[in-house]
Amino acid sequence: MGGDAYGLDISSYAIGEAEAGVGAYLYTGDARTYLTNFNRNEFDVVFRLRFLECVAEADIQALIDEMDRIIYPYTNSDRR
Repeated sequence: MGGDAYGLDISSYAIGEAEAGVGAYLYTGDARTYLTNFNRNEFDVVFRLRFLECVAEADIQALIDEMDRIIYPYTNSDRR
């Protein structure tokens, strides 16, 4: 499909277990602070799996706001 995928995990062990060749696309860091390194609208998709339940309830809204900041805001009539 011609797209790049990037990953972020707080666990350096998890990043180290990734398949060879994808390491350049993986980052180790805490999403509550690391996402500020990305530009507004930098990504077409932000995917999270089994993630928010690991975040303190007091931090969830700010984290969702930051994910919203870095994702491109598609509308039904907006196609790249």
